[in-house]
Amino acid sequence: MARTIATIKADLTHKFLSSEQIQSAYQLKEADVDNFESIFSPVSLESIFFYVVAAASWTLEKLFDAHKAEVSDIIATLTPHTLQWYATKAKAFQYQDNLVTDTDYYATIDTAKQIVTFAAALENDYSVYLKVATGSTFSPTDGSVTNKGPLDDDQLKAFKSYINRVKDAGVNLQVISEKPDVLYACITIYYDPLVMSNQGLVDNKDVIQNCILNFIQSLPFNGELRVKALEDALAAIDGVVMPEVRGAAYSSKIKTDPTYFEQEAYQKPYSGYFKINHSQIDILGESDKFTSPYNITDYYSVHVKFVEYVTVQN
Repeated sequence: MARTIATIKADLTHKFLSSEQIQSAYQLKEADVDNFESIFSPVSLESIFFYVVAAASWTLEKLFDAHKAEVSDIIATLTPHTLQWYATKAKAFQYQDNLVTDTDYYATIDTAKQIVTFAAALENDYSVYLKVATGSTFSPTDGSVTNKGPLDDDQLKAFKSYINRVKDAGVNLQVISEKPDVLYACITIYYDPLVMSNQGLVDNKDVIQNCILNFIQSLPFNGELRVKALEDALAAIDGVVMPEVRGAAYSSKIKTDPTYFEQEAYQKPYSGYFKINHSQIDILGESDKFTSPYNITDYYSVHVKFVEYVTVQN
């Protein structure tokens, strides 16, 4: 980064006054080496000379900075593309818009046409898998819900044509844009009746249901769903003594029909994102039994049972 003219001039004058010959000629002392401005007038020949030299040096350093930035930009375009590059490039896709001839960019950036809101790239078996979805972004501050969804047939066809044009030659790239994976789970909430009702209400607010929905919606795209993290989120609610998530599973379109997997600790969704069947979570009484979370005919995919916590007396 270029130094200022004042800094360059100060360096030059310090070396100038450090010379024994200069000190002898101007009858200066060793302590005067950093007092150039107080010794010489700004309009003196010496001061003007050093200013001109400093200004010329500053101009040269600015030119070097500009050259360095230009070279860095060129190097960045030639660097082998990373997985993050593919995800970023996916989001740059503009539906029903054409690329500049023989390039990988558009003449005009139009965010209204950029329909890929979510994208993630991963590598497996010598291939790059690019997961994409459209929709709005979740906001924890106001509780707005993400509306993630797959690209429709026409959009997906156009996107595949685009990504095949911009990808590196020889890269086997597979595009995934599917309906969301469905989370199935049975959750037992041991609650404090002094604070929470047997329906999970605190101050007439459905805090348990809101917590589960917000947890799922706030997961990063293609992020892991960790059972322990869900339990921690539930445990943080006032009135919850102990949560227990059992029978967690998810559906994934890896085959023709949805398949369901036991999920003991964590899982990444095949589509890149999860959903819960129906916005209303099934609330069970203490005496009710869980139905199998793998029953795909269930109207609800998440069942919650509330059990009053009783302290064991020794």
